[in-house]
Amino acid sequence: MEHAQHARPLFIGVIAGAVSPTLLATLLESSPDRIMVPPLLVVLVALPISLAASTIVGLPLALWLRSKGQLTAIRLCLAGVLVGAVVMAAFNFEMNYWPQMKDQSFAKQIAWNSAISGILPGAVFGAISSVAFCLGAGIAIRRRNKTPTCI
Repeated sequence: MEHAQHARPLFIGVIAGAVSPTLLATLLESSPDRIMVPPLLVVLVALPISLAASTIVGLPLALWLRSKGQLTAIRLCLAGVLVGAVVMAAFNFEMNYWPQMKDQSFAKQIAWNSAISGILPGAVFGAISSVAFCLGAGIAIRRRNKTPTCI
């Protein structure tokens, strides 16, 4: 019999992967020096984004890797870093692109600069989310070898 590739259901990993970056963003934004954005607004923005990323990308990737027998925390965390960077860059681009500006080249330059500056924080949030996904689902760091049943 083959060893299980994860100890708990994957949906627990999805929930953990969505909640952890939301909590981190809320804690970082709620410091006494940063009073411009209320914590509830951070939760209302961060939770749907991280839940969508965990559900739309993380879960299908975990299911696909599990079907191939290759589900490990290292693979999911690498994918989480990549997805986090892309999602944060896309979010920053969308939030900072103003199509109603007369100078469209300047508007695109602002949006691209914002997207580029969102890559590193997005990668960090993606790493945190994927680590929480793996911890929540009980995914091993490395693939477990099968032990022989007969000697």
